[in-house]
Amino acid sequence: MNFILFDDPAARVNLLPFTFTRPVAAIRTGILTIAEKWEKLLQQPISYSTETYLSKKYTLQLTTDNVWINGAVCPDEELVKAILQLKTGEGIFYNARIIAVRTPDDE
Repeated sequence: MNFILFDDPAARVNLLPFTFTRPVAAIRTGILTIAEKWEKLLQQPISYSTETYLSKKYTLQLTTDNVWINGAVCPDEELVKAILQLKTGEGIFYNARIIAVRTPDDE
């Protein structure tokens, strides 16, 4: 599985001016960024889907098995367990907001 943290458009706007210079997941919440918390719990590297002008520093890596995770969501062990159990084409939603979706190829 390849893990990609994407910017939720609503969260991105609400977190300006912080998100002018980084993706939502690169914002610190305590000592770690949201992305660092995901990497720690997933025990795998992540990449970012963010604004074009930020993509040189925060790169996107696509593979044949991608899991797109809302970068505004702080992880916990229960959520990570649910994400790891997703089958291709399945997703996790909360109040009509995408939390995570597993897609084939480079969708």
